[in-house]
Amino acid sequence: MTLKRLVILIVIFALALAVRLVDFNRLMTFGPEQAMSLLISADYLTKPSLLGQPYWRYTASGHQLFNSPMFNYSLLPLMLLFKFDPVPVTGYFVLLNWLTGILVYVLFHKLIGHRTALIATILFLFNNLMIFHSRFIWIVHYLPVLGLISGYWLIKSRFRPGLWITFALGVASGIGWGLDYTYAFFAAPLFLLVFYFSRNKILTSAILLAGLVAGDLPRVIFDLRHGLYTMSSLLNYTLETITHPGQGQITYYHFFPFFPLLAIGAGWILGRWKVVATVGVAAYLVFNLTSSITWATYPISISAQKEAARIIAEDRPANFNVAVLL
Repeated sequence: MTLKRLVILIVIFALALAVRLVDFNRLMTFGPEQAMSLLISADYLTKPSLLGQPYWRYTASGHQLFNSPMFNYSLLPLMLLFKFDPVPVTGYFVLLNWLTGILVYVLFHKLIGHRTALIATILFLFNNLMIFHSRFIWIVHYLPVLGLISGYWLIKSRFRPGLWITFALGVASGIGWGLDYTYAFFAAPLFLLVFYFSRNKILTSAILLAGLVAGDLPRVIFDLRHGLYTMSSLLNYTLETITHPGQGQITYYHFFPFFPLLAIGAGWILGRWKVVATVGVAAYLVFNLTSSITWATYPISISAQKEAARIIAEDRPANFNVAVLL
């Protein structure tokens, strides 16, 4: 790599990180779902679990859907390291999203060329949704990097991965499925591609299935112990959603595993024409860096929430109303 290219990359990476960290305490989001994630993770210190945090969804019979515990266990080292302070724990997700963007270039520049990989990296790192989502704790924020790595393994192997990579694709899909059931939107076509190009379809299917189980092993063990509770609840919820479509919604973050690969595809298209790429990237940066999504703020800043927690902890007058402060 030439010195010029290295300097350009360092500048882009630094700017992308700066955009995510500027005025971080005010722009970060910390609401009920983030608090729930940390509280459930803290509970694992005294009572480990095979299930993760629940979905905000129930079946008609009152059964609740649950995630895999992998996400909550991943928060534990951060909570202990930062003494349960949510601000640096949230900072971890800034780094996760930022490093995912760097991986776009690192993994793909030899496969698709410097210019295409550079454009793809810019498109991912400066996307307003990616910037916004990097500022809060959420279970689906692992999905882009899982999709990126899985896509890289598949493309590098020319859709015919070896046994170990096939197993790894299954594990990554199992982890993604455990984080959010809609990872199936990504895993299903991935499995079909691997199956279609495989020379030994029975063996490939068995390895993918074994990897899928391994990636979601805690929840699989729970199901085996409790009459397939989570799978039967999911099946019932799916059937009820089909019958009553308004019950479930599909939205953009369900497709997060595709985001890095879409950036790579767009980079490949733009990269074919230098002038088009320059104008297109410039317009993209202006749009995203001036977007209200990029600079969206949570109604209650983390500073106000900490102040409320301090007052309550100090046991101020019994009639103190938290709503007054918030």
